[in-house]
Amino acid sequence: MNIYIDESGSINNTLDKNSDFIITLVVPTNKKKLEYTYKRFVSNNYKILKKLDKTNKMFFNNKFHELKGSQFNKPMKQKFVKFFSKKKHFEIYYIRIKNYKLSDNFCKNTARVFNYVIRLALQYLIQNNFLEQDDIIFNSMKEMKKQKLYIF
Repeated sequence: MNIYIDESGSINNTLDKNSDFIITLVVPTNKKKLEYTYKRFVSNNYKILKKLDKTNKMFFNNKFHELKGSQFNKPMKQKFVKFFSKKKHFEIYYIRIKNYKLSDNFCKNTARVFNYVIRLALQYLIQNNFLEQDDIIFNSMKEMKKQKLYIF
């Protein structure tokens, strides 16, 4: 089973009290159909995506690279969610860490915090039958891009 992981924010208890760290786990249920759906979304919205990409995060040298939610406006975010939620080609799980609840000692090693949280989440998801107890292959979003399976 492949699990693709991406995060948003940073693990840091000294930031704004409303600052959260989000970890997203994407589990493809049909990788080929998911790839096709992704490509279709991009091709159907190519001109709009190009216009929204003010900082060249989605397009490099006038060529599409990847979707970046941070470049979307509200209507495009809604369109994206509506488009992908119709399809049943993946499952998505997320973890929300409220930074202000973390201790200084816990934040000293952010890699350990990240790994610990992933371990707890997987343990929970397997024990509660959301995921099969199977060989799990972790992939970063960077690896996902190499495989031409771009999600976020």
